[in-house]
Amino acid sequence: MIDQLAKRYGQIFHEIRVRRCLTIDQVRGGLDASTVSRFERGLAMISTANLIALLHSAGMSGTEFFNIVGALQPTVIERLMDDIQLADRRADRPALQEAVQVLKKNTEGSIPAQILVMVVNGAITRITVPAYQFAATDQDRIADYLTEEPTWFKLEYFIFNQAVPSLSAALNLRLYRNMMRSFAANRLLDYTGLVGSSLAKLAVVWLRQEDWNTTYRMIHDAKQYLAGANSVLITYRAQLIKLAANYLDARDGDYLLAIKTKLAFFQTVDPAIYQADLRWLRLLQVPV
Repeated sequence: MIDQLAKRYGQIFHEIRVRRCLTIDQVRGGLDASTVSRFERGLAMISTANLIALLHSAGMSGTEFFNIVGALQPTVIERLMDDIQLADRRADRPALQEAVQVLKKNTEGSIPAQILVMVVNGAITRITVPAYQFAATDQDRIADYLTEEPTWFKLEYFIFNQAVPSLSAALNLRLYRNMMRSFAANRLLDYTGLVGSSLAKLAVVWLRQEDWNTTYRMIHDAKQYLAGANSVLITYRAQLIKLAANYLDARDGDYLLAIKTKLAFFQTVDPAIYQADLRWLRLLQVPV
C-alpha cells in the first residue's frame, strides 16, 4: 500500500509541473515517463534522489518543495489556512492574530509566509475598516508573487482569496482570470471552497461600483472554467451574486425575496458561510 505521504508528494509535484506548463518528458530525467505518471497519481513511490532530480528539472529546490508539503506534518499549513478562512468569515480578530503569530514563528520568513502575514493582517484591519486597501507597493508585491512565482496553487489561491477585498478592482480582475485559468488546469476539487469564497468577495468589489457587466462576466467565466467541478457551493454563490446584482440594479422585491430564501437554505447547511454571506450582502446595503 502506497504511503500517504508519498501520495502527497506525487500530487503536489504534479501540480507544480502543471502550473509551470511542463510535460513529463521535460522533467523525467532518467526515469520512465510511466513511472513519473504513476508517482503523480499516487500509484508508485520514487527515491528521494529521484524526487530531487525531478524537482530540479521543474525549476524547484528540494527545500522549497519540502516546505510546501511539510515533510513531517503534511497538513499543518492546510489546517492553518482553514483556520484563517473560518476566522475571516467570523470576523474573529483574536484567531486571526494568533494565526499571524504562528506564521511568524514557524515559517522562517519565507516569501509565501511574508505574503500570508500581509493578507491576514489585512483581514484584521478590515474588521474595523471594511474598505481598507493595501498600499500600491503591497498590491504589486502580491500580484508579482501570484503571477511570477507559481508553486502550490492551493496556497496561491488562498492568498488571492484573502487579498481580494483590499486590492484594486483592476488588479482583482487580472488576478481572478489568472487564478481561474490555473484552477481549470488543475481541477482539484478541494479548492472549490476557496473559489466560491472569492466569487463573493469579488462581487462586493464590482457591485459597489455598480459594475454589472463585470459582475455578470465574472459569473459567466466561473461557469465556463468550473464546468464539471460539481460544486454546490460555487453554484450557490454564483446564483446569490447574480440575484444581488439584479436587486441592486432594479431594487425589485422579488429579487430580495429570492436572496432571503437562498440565505435561509444555506443557514442550515453551513452557518459560517451563511454569516459570511450576510456580511458581504450587508456591505452592499442589501437589506437582509
